[in-house]
Amino acid sequence: MHLRWGLVGLGRLAEEYLVGAFAAARNGRLVACAGRTAERSREFAAAHDVPLAHGSFEELVRDPQVDAVYVATPNHLHHPVVLAAAAAGKHVLCEKPMGLTVAESLQMVEACRRAGVALRVGLQSRFQPVLQAAATVVREGRLGTVREVSVQRYGPMRPSRSPWQMDLATAGSGVLGGLGVHVIDFVHWVVGDRVVRVFGLAHPPRATGQPEDSATIVLEFAGGCQAAIRCGRGLPIGTNDLQAFGTQGMLATGPLRWEPTDRLTVKTAAGTEEREFAREPLYQREIEALADEVGGTRTAAATGEDGLWLARVTEAVIRSFETGRLEALER
Repeated sequence: MHLRWGLVGLGRLAEEYLVGAFAAARNGRLVACAGRTAERSREFAAAHDVPLAHGSFEELVRDPQVDAVYVATPNHLHHPVVLAAAAAGKHVLCEKPMGLTVAESLQMVEACRRAGVALRVGLQSRFQPVLQAAATVVREGRLGTVREVSVQRYGPMRPSRSPWQMDLATAGSGVLGGLGVHVIDFVHWVVGDRVVRVFGLAHPPRATGQPEDSATIVLEFAGGCQAAIRCGRGLPIGTNDLQAFGTQGMLATGPLRWEPTDRLTVKTAAGTEEREFAREPLYQREIEALADEVGGTRTAAATGEDGLWLARVTEAVIRSFETGRLEALER
């Protein structure tokens, strides 16, 4: 399956990552774009050799030359763009977080289901070979029963951020939605169990009305595993790694970002195993995956239902930010 893509949202993500990912994709091509204004769309199209520049996302999704839409807008616009794309019969790859609320996310899933189009969510870490290998180690039972998981995830300090990222009404959250959702998703995926309770601490506190720059998140799984996640974007130096401890062994990754390769160390009674993995172009992989999914091949891509589950977890974490209490997830 080969898809003709329309890109909605022409900010830093599009410029730095998506243009190159579309150019390298084996089964898709970027044919149309839509930004904040018609002028921005024309400027982007001219700079990156995109054939069609649209003045609005409504115009882009109606374009018969577009098969699929990549939604890379500010967070609060994911919902209307996905609904419009579904109504126009377009397949969708939506950046995370899928919706700002559970209610929005549910509407997005239901709209795409009714329209018979694919909805996938931009959780690129699922395509990282080292994390796939870590999940396989756990699934094979090599660590026994996993009891503890620890993850650190830090983004780079930037001199400035987009205005929408500094407003909870348009961003929904700070580092939780920017980095934390990736970690919650892949920890759930690696552990392979149901999350039953969550706890979160945020700085600045939610009561200030500012998006958090750092957060500590605790996940409790049905089987008793506890995961501690620390993420931030206000520090000049930070690690990005995963450790999982089980009744028969442990595993640890090397830095999951900023290095040319990934490393996985597994320690059990049988000894220590170390493996190295080449870095994958993750945005390219998820773009290719949507075409594969539309063609009938299941991939590691996060589904709309995965995005809805993640919205339930993050909504509970935000409640914990606000209340200071453990929050239970509805079954």
